[in-house]
This record gives sequence, C-alpha cells and structure tokens, in this order.
Amino acid sequence: MTKIAFIDLTFCWPQWVPSSLELKEVASRLQKHGYKINLFYPCFTEYLPRGVITSNLPFPTTPIPFNRFTFNFYFLAKRMKKEIEKFSPHYVFIWDGYSLKPHIVMEFFKDFPVILKLCSFEILCIKTTLFNNNMSVCNNLFLKNPDQCIECYFKGNIFKNFINTFFRPNVSTRFYHLAHEFFSSLAFRNSYIGTIKESFEKAESVIVSNSFAKNLLDGYSSNIKIIHHGVDSKYFYPGKEAMKKYKGIFMPERLDGLEHGFPAFVSAVEALLNNNVKILLIHDDFFEPIRSDRFKSNNYLFFFQSRKGIQPELYQMSDITVHPNVKPDSNGLRAVEAMACGKPVIASDIGVFKDIVDDGKTGFLVEPGNNNQLSEKIDILLRDDKLRTEMGKEGRKKVEAEYEWDIIIQRDYLPLFRNYGNDN
Repeated sequence: MTKIAFIDLTFCWPQWVPSSLELKEVASRLQKHGYKINLFYPCFTEYLPRGVITSNLPFPTTPIPFNRFTFNFYFLAKRMKKEIEKFSPHYVFIWDGYSLKPHIVMEFFKDFPVILKLCSFEILCIKTTLFNNNMSVCNNLFLKNPDQCIECYFKGNIFKNFINTFFRPNVSTRFYHLAHEFFSSLAFRNSYIGTIKESFEKAESVIVSNSFAKNLLDGYSSNIKIIHHGVDSKYFYPGKEAMKKYKGIFMPERLDGLEHGFPAFVSAVEALLNNNVKILLIHDDFFEPIRSDRFKSNNYLFFFQSRKGIQPELYQMSDITVHPNVKPDSNGLRAVEAMACGKPVIASDIGVFKDIVDDGKTGFLVEPGNNNQLSEKIDILLRDDKLRTEMGKEGRKKVEAEYEWDIIIQRDYLPLFRNYGNDN
C-alpha cells in the first residue's frame, strides 16, 4: 500500500483557510483509492489557529508542538522528519505554508520523492497576494528582486518588525504570521533565493492552481502541474427555482480588503438598485462599513460565513455571482461553487478567473476595476432571464466535466503516485 505523508503548516479544522478544505478533500479521496494517508501539522497557535482541530477527520493526523522560537527552518524540518520517518512514506506532499516550505523540501528530497504545492503565491510574494501598496498588481517576484519585496512588506522597519514579531505579546494578525515565517526561514539572507530555486528543482512536481501561477514559475521548474481547486457537485447544486420577488446579486468574496474589489462592486451595482434587486454579501464583525448608513437600505442583505465556508443555499438564493477582484486570485473556489449551483459568473479578467470563466458562455470577464464595464455586464444578465439561465447551465456542465473532485483525483492526483503499486 502506497503511503503519503502530507505536511501542512497552516492546517486547522474546521477550515480557517480554503487550503485546509482542499487538503481534506484530496487526502480523504486518495484514502478511498487505497492509499495510506497521514497528515503531519504543527500545533502552534500564537499567530493564527494553526493546528486547532475541533472535529474528526477521515484520516490519521500527527500534531507536532512548536512555539514562536522553535517554529523555524531548523527545528521545523528536523522534528517533521523525525515523525515522518516513523510513518515510512513513499511520498511527502508539502501542502500549505509560506517561507519555510523550501527548507522542508531540502530536508526531505534525498530520502523521499517530494511534491510541493503552492496554494496561493507564497514564496513568490511575502504578502502572498502579488499586490502593491498602491493597489496595483505587482510585476515583481521575490525570486527576482527580494529587496523590493522586503521594502513593500516592512516599509523600511525590518528590525522593528523583527522585535515585535518575536517579543510582542499580541501578534495574532496576518502581518505578524507572515513576518514570523519570513524571519524564521532566514528569507532576508541572500542564500535564501538559492534555497527556493533548488527546492523547485528537487521537487518531483510543483503544483499550482492556475495558468497565471504556472507562467510566473516557468524557467524555475521543469515539472510544473496545474491542478485546480475542486468542488463537490452533489453538495453544491442548482436549487429549485423559487418564486422570488427580487433578483439577487451575490458577491461571495471577502469585503475587508480592497484587493477583492468591493468598492468597485458597490459603484457598479448602485446604479442598478431598485425594489427588485437585492445585494447579497458575506461579512464579519471586522467589516466596519456595515455600520454606515450606505448599507442600511433594504437592498443589502448581509450573511455571516461559517467555518465550513459558504453554504450552497446562498448561491441558490442569488441569480448572479460577481467576483470583482483587482488582484490575481489563486484558487477561484467561490466562482466554481457558484457555477456548480448553476449561476452565471461575472469575474475580473485576471489570475485564476481566466481559467474558470468562459467569457460569453458561462459568464463574463471584465477589466479589473472597471466599474462601468462591470455594471454593464450585471445589467445584461439582470434583464435577460434566458441568457442567465443558459450561462448557469453551461457553468454547471463545466464543473461536472472539469472541477468535480472525483474527476480531479482521477485525472490529476493519481498520476502523481504511479511510481509505486497500489492495492486498489
């Protein structure tokens, strides 16, 4: 029986990040195909709920304790290897994490075939977003000009941020989480660039989720594979057409970051608001604008997102979903979920959406940040019931053919492990 050791440096369950859901789906399905799975993860919660598991998983897991001074390139790799050697895997699959992942590849590749997955743009960008402070898409990579990346993230205060990261009592923010991995991996040293490049070369496969990411890595690895985020089409499915008195426009992206395009979305839909149009939004208590008068009209409906993600009923309540990101998105999960529910998708012509949306067939692609173009496409779908229905059906067909989890496992994941025989 082929054994696969998964390593995830951010894992928690129920999910805190989409990558935990993706790992759970992939690992559990590989297990059904006869592979023996074990997930190894750090138990270290000072910067985020890393390693917090409050419900059962369908495969064995091994937590490994760390603190802010031991979660570094040396101790992390050594402790992980000590535990994983007891499992004696045929493959080591490195899943989510940030600056420390190249060091783990270098620790394992001599003894095990290593598969490295990039869940977003980690390693390529300290912020993982490829988004500048001036709200524009960055054309630099950490591999090309690390000094520019360091200045962008730390704004000239790298020593002060080092002290705060390791010695400040309250560090439970994303900024310090990413800063901690940056410092703990010695990513500020010139030699780190060589470590990244060598880790790409030594990995048997480097997995990315879209063509945009693959193009960024061309020249750094000869074995890059695109494997999209999947969806369970039995869970996300078109609901029965309800007798609604409104048409719903759903933006299932986060509202608390400008890079997700919420200001552009609001500008685009406000001219279309009337008694028959409702705007469905996901929010949490950190989204301050919800308290403003602007969003207190009956046209805006706010919903909380559970730890299990967005429920299919929200997509089913809507007629159109909009993904107005102004930065490259890495997995496009919400767009795929919407298509599985039979909804047409309007998305920015950037990043993973270029792979997901067939412009004019399953929805529309628009120029990022172009409010007028976004408004025009939304208006077209609001007015044309037949087009909206046809695009929704085509989107569902595409999901069933390309993004269903069982298809992705058969097409993309099983071939990664063909070097070893398997019972099933």
